[in-house]
Amino acid sequence: MRPPPTMLEEPRFILFVCTGNTCRSPMAKALMDRQLRERDLCSLFRTGSAGICAVAGMPASDLAVEVMGQRGIDLSDHRASRVDALEITPDTLIIAMTRRHADDLVSRFPEHAGSVYLLGGLAGGGGPVKEVPDPFGGSRRSYEDVACLLETLTSGLADLLATRKDRI
Repeated sequence: MRPPPTMLEEPRFILFVCTGNTCRSPMAKALMDRQLRERDLCSLFRTGSAGICAVAGMPASDLAVEVMGQRGIDLSDHRASRVDALEITPDTLIIAMTRRHADDLVSRFPEHAGSVYLLGGLAGGGGPVKEVPDPFGGSRRSYEDVACLLETLTSGLADLLATRKDRI
């Protein structure tokens, strides 16, 4: 994994990756979709989510659905997919929730190592790199905290992408 670049290469597909693809990555994808719509960037980027250890077809966790529903986002149709079942291309920007995820992704896809980033490193605003904790099995409050963190980080990522849209 390399440090965040000064200038992003132009990704067309943004893939959010967590462990099981039932909480963090689908929440991040949905929030990013909202950020892209608000910045009129939907025609330039598409998003997806996957899990390193996902059980294909599993729904989003109940608390993820509830917490996102309060934000006007419906995750009820989400179904988990494994990252290795997806086609990753050179245009893919792979966004990991933790260092462990990033390291695993680089190990699995060494040819795409330069496209793997921590969400908290890429969009964290230059402060300490924030990993996105796993709320699975936790309280409603833990899901709320993760949703708030993801809102901040996806907004930062969308701002970064918006500054580059004239070069795509």
